[in-house]
Amino acid sequence: MVKKIISCAAAAVVACAAFAANPLITKEGYLNVSFTTAQMQQYAADAQVYMNGEIEKILQVPAGQKTFDNTIAAFERALGEYHDRTQFLSLGAHILTDAQQRKTALDIGAAVKKYRLDIFTKKDLYAALAQAAKSLKGKEDYVAKKVLVEFEKNGMSLDDKNLKKFISLKKQLIDLETSYDEVLSASKASITLKPSELAGLSSTMIASMARDKAGNYVLDITPRSTYFAFLASSELDEKRKEAEKNYQELGGKKNLDTLDKMLKIRQEIAKMFGFENASDYILQDKMARNYDTAAAFSADLVSKMQIKAAYENDEFLKIKRALTKKPAAIALTDWDWRFYSDKYKKRQLSIDDEKIKEYFPTDYVTDKMLNLFGNLFGVKFERVDIPVWHKDVMPYAVKENDKVVGYIYMDTVPREGKYTHAECDDVIIYRENPDGTRQIPVAVLVSNAAPAAGGIPSLLSTTELGTLFHEFGHGINFLFNRAPYSGLTSSLVWDFVEVPSKQM
Repeated sequence: MVKKIISCAAAAVVACAAFAANPLITKEGYLNVSFTTAQMQQYAADAQVYMNGEIEKILQVPAGQKTFDNTIAAFERALGEYHDRTQFLSLGAHILTDAQQRKTALDIGAAVKKYRLDIFTKKDLYAALAQAAKSLKGKEDYVAKKVLVEFEKNGMSLDDKNLKKFISLKKQLIDLETSYDEVLSASKASITLKPSELAGLSSTMIASMARDKAGNYVLDITPRSTYFAFLASSELDEKRKEAEKNYQELGGKKNLDTLDKMLKIRQEIAKMFGFENASDYILQDKMARNYDTAAAFSADLVSKMQIKAAYENDEFLKIKRALTKKPAAIALTDWDWRFYSDKYKKRQLSIDDEKIKEYFPTDYVTDKMLNLFGNLFGVKFERVDIPVWHKDVMPYAVKENDKVVGYIYMDTVPREGKYTHAECDDVIIYRENPDGTRQIPVAVLVSNAAPAAGGIPSLLSTTELGTLFHEFGHGINFLFNRAPYSGLTSSLVWDFVEVPSKQM
């Protein structure tokens, strides 16, 4: 026993020395983006060893000596550090340029989810945290309850047999989600057009297309913004229909089967906790509380929108009947409404989205947006020359009184293997450390503006412009949130998570 304790103590010293610095952060606070696949795997494994050590320290605090600081706050700090050592690795599945590294990142993401599940299903850890949570007030009580509810949603009320079953089901779900993402990421949608089939398409879109050996044009519609733009502009009904079919079949039958399995497992988990359906289980700690409230809210919204929707539908149908010379047309297809909406805006409202795009080059908009919000928040976003994972990524230091208080990376141009939608991630979380130092936050914004082509720069549609500002709203929250605990910065109350984006 003595030898075992000495061994554990020695291991703890080694762990502390090994984790003096996060290998994914440079001493200046920006990201280390240069690593091998083997290093990615090692970093993730080391992060888990670190977290295990921190949990063990918490469990070893004697019952009568447990406090908020040495138990709940210690757990929060450790969890924040674990996040910082793994989040950029997981995000790599969406942004890294090497296919093998993207696959490794996807695997790491799944392993991180499973490991977090293992943490939040530890009954001894829950008991230790719950003991330290007694008689707390103010922000300490809030943080404690926020931590404990995560354990409770992960089965602390279940007996050992059912908890084991719950863990098995959740890990199956994680595997299915990972498979779904992997298949979807590998799927591509495109549309092939003869030179005579380009009617309605902008010169920018035509210039961006590849050509096949027969001289036909090939448009990659995997990025959602390109898919939307094609449906809004192509004059050929059959080609819009083909594009709609190709895009909606991304992931194929395999993902439909996977989705069916996921839904069944989610329903089974909900039943284990006594809920009627998965929505009730998920919403139990949200404002809506249950499915019925959420459904009623949605139904009320729909009823308020139906009059306007019916009017627009009638107007679009008038244009469809006129252009197709089919006066009996009574419905808009899924591949119709963007096209006829665009025609309506041009004819009735004198709005031409393609003309408006000329006022919003991506680089120009990015600089202006950063200047705008820099002035608003009293900071400066300064373009910096630091390593990036792709040449098109634009990194900025956030400076307040000439002091760096954060970094944000703008990854806005589509490329092979990159995530095709938009997101903003807090890869390094702001938090206050026990020694008085503060962790500099780092955010990564990912979007997909149309690439530059044929001498025409990357231009933003009004929808893409709104998306950029929306995602930057998440970045603002990550960069300027000054909550002392990482869980209050990263794991926001879910009902609030989109508020900064809507404000931006």
